[in-house]
Amino acid sequence: QQARTFWTWYRESVSKSIKQLAVPVLLMLLFLTLGIWVGSTQAERFPISSETIDWQHPDQVFLDGMDELGMFNFYSMRGVGYVWLHNLRTLGIATLLGIFSFSVLGVVVLMLPFMLIGYFMGIISSLGISPWLFFTAFVLPHGIVEIPAILIAGGAIIKLGLTLAAPAKDSTIGEAWLRAFAGWVKVMLVLVLPLFFIAAILEVYITPRVVLYLFTR
Repeated sequence: QQARTFWTWYRESVSKSIKQLAVPVLLMLLFLTLGIWVGSTQAERFPISSETIDWQHPDQVFLDGMDELGMFNFYSMRGVGYVWLHNLRTLGIATLLGIFSFSVLGVVVLMLPFMLIGYFMGIISSLGISPWLFFTAFVLPHGIVEIPAILIAGGAIIKLGLTLAAPAKDSTIGEAWLRAFAGWVKVMLVLVLPLFFIAAILEVYITPRVVLYLFTR
């Protein structure tokens, strides 16, 4: 039975896609959690002196850092577009590497930002500041949307890579991979790209304000 409206089709597609990726998404969640842990263990090996960070004026530190990185333009859609395209480029690299490594390198690429998050959480903890305050301020406002998108994207990459390693018995490797790739495209268009765009808006307009509020009050 065909969907009568676009939203009905969208809802059914989302539900079907999530069910098909349930196990790969759980694996990706495990890998991202591992990435945070690995990053946190590096804080002791590569510490940052407390004198390096002016925590009395974290708002200026944050704004200066973002200006140097060129990642945020707080009051224009150009900033949103930059963040969105940056995430899509990362996703494209992860997918390409995942195809040629049975998903291993693709997963590693997606783990890298979480290793960095874990590292900074470790650094913050060593300075006597709650690492969860850092996570709540710098990650959670946009991460509440972006992290599920990364989990879904990572799950799709894992499924794509594993299809090459163990195709279905009733299909050739090429046929199985083409079906998996079609599923990847569907997941990207229906779920990941919209979620990344919403996350980019939150990252540009909401996250900086949450940081300033929590670190300057």
